[in-house]
Amino acid sequence: MSVRSTLAALALMGAPGLAHAALPPAGESFSLTVNASFEKPFTDCWTFNSSGQYITSHTNLGSFPYQLDALNTQANAFQAVWEGHNSIGFGGTINGTTLTGNGTDARDRTYSFTGTQVGSCAGFQPSSTDAFRIRR
Repeated sequence: MSVRSTLAALALMGAPGLAHAALPPAGESFSLTVNASFEKPFTDCWTFNSSGQYITSHTNLGSFPYQLDALNTQANAFQAVWEGHNSIGFGGTINGTTLTGNGTDARDRTYSFTGTQVGSCAGFQPSSTDAFRIRR
């Protein structure tokens, strides 16, 4: 069987490592402080959905896809992309109950974030002093 045929067959079967894995941080939520190179720090709360496919941000970002490192097999290390008028790429790790990471956007602006695991993001509201203005 050719390499092309093998890859096509694996894709149809949902080969392990090529599909989304429901490994940690799937199902976990984190209260975040985000520092940006262009505005004051702001808060957010992220929920990694239980199927291991999307992060839901409780600010203007909404939901966006993520993958675990090492071809979606390394728990607690992820990469994500938010697509909007100003797309953002993120990467982060979870160590115990602490999430840390960095990002960059299409306008060469940078972000760093730290957070603590919480039971859920239900009821999260960004504070009125948050300067977060990314639009979908």
